[in-house]
Amino acid sequence: MGLRAEAPQAPAPLPVRVGGVMSDPSTFPGGHPSRRGRRRMQRRRLLAVFGVGPFALIGCVIGVWMTIDGRDFTTHQRAAAGVVVGMHTAYHVTDRGPVPYQAAVFRFTTSAGQAVEGQDEASEPMSAGQPIRVYYDLRDPRDARLDDGSDLQTTGIVLAVISLAAVLSGIALLKGRGAQADPTSGTTTSQS
Repeated sequence: MGLRAEAPQAPAPLPVRVGGVMSDPSTFPGGHPSRRGRRRMQRRRLLAVFGVGPFALIGCVIGVWMTIDGRDFTTHQRAAAGVVVGMHTAYHVTDRGPVPYQAAVFRFTTSAGQAVEGQDEASEPMSAGQPIRVYYDLRDPRDARLDDGSDLQTTGIVLAVISLAAVLSGIALLKGRGAQADPTSGTTTSQS
């Protein structure tokens, strides 16, 4: 009487709770829910790398540049009384073509007595002869503005922080960190 070895059989798939109902995983279209979750995570990672990542990095660089430029101007600026000479239409050059804006042409005298004429984008219409406050760079008085540069600095900080948060979120998504539901046990696990 000899013993016969039986061929090992594959274990039956464990039932999975989906929407409160126990289901056989082999009947799911598209495969087991955990496989679909992995595919979904791979798509999210690709979106983070190629979709959001470059724009977030560019936004971060622009935000840092705006902050540095605004800080540099506010550090070396001086205020002077000026007068509006006139208004004219100027153009910002963009990738979509020229974008018109109203620019105020003004004159002012520096603390060293140098007469300077400049122009800057006006937030509101101004009339010739209207007195205004002009902010200029002590190192180069031709760099004159109608605002003191603090708005540029604040906008740069906000843009840099939001962009940095997007970059860090993308990195976390790439590393696969975060809580994910385990469809076989109904628990939440944290990946490392």
